[in-house]
Amino acid sequence: MTAYNHHLTLLIIDDDVVNIASLSSLFAKTFNIETAQDGKVALQIIMLKDIDLVLSVVNLPIISGQELCTFVKNSQLTAYIPVIFLADKPSLDEEEECLAVGAADYINRCTRPNILMSRVTDLKGAKQVAQELIQNVQNISIQAAKNASHPFVTISVGISAFSPTQSKNAVTTPIDLINKADINLYKAKQAGRNKYSATT
Repeated sequence: MTAYNHHLTLLIIDDDVVNIASLSSLFAKTFNIETAQDGKVALQIIMLKDIDLVLSVVNLPIISGQELCTFVKNSQLTAYIPVIFLADKPSLDEEEECLAVGAADYINRCTRPNILMSRVTDLKGAKQVAQELIQNVQNISIQAAKNASHPFVTISVGISAFSPTQSKNAVTTPIDLINKADINLYKAKQAGRNKYSATT
């Protein structure tokens, strides 16, 4: 545990102590930190302590990341806990497998720290990423079609987020989040495009 005293606790699971130290340093000002180097110890921590979010590598010793996520999501006591995977060698097949067992996200380990912070998915961080995406597309200045409402190509973004501070009885699945984001995408378009709409 760190010297900080936060409301939320993040469990970091990685068999590499250097990676654990790096991730712990990154998130220590936002979360209380618990760590584990294999899936078996991680499950013991999840069952004995009040964990709000799990950040885990996919390939773990003893119990794999996918097996751990399956256990978490199949238990009524822990199903509310979001599980985010870090991939050393991301692949579409592995991403599909992780999301299928209930993972909230699947992220390339090489993702820049500030983006990783945002993905470890509060609403404020999601809005920041959305605004950056909108601005980056604007900066490219791609010529739009003649009948378009804007002279250049723009994007609209729908955002949804699940916070561990929400009711732990109200389980939110990845499909729920996608559906909410889809609704917000249409709201952003109806509001004039080139913007985002967000809800929890």
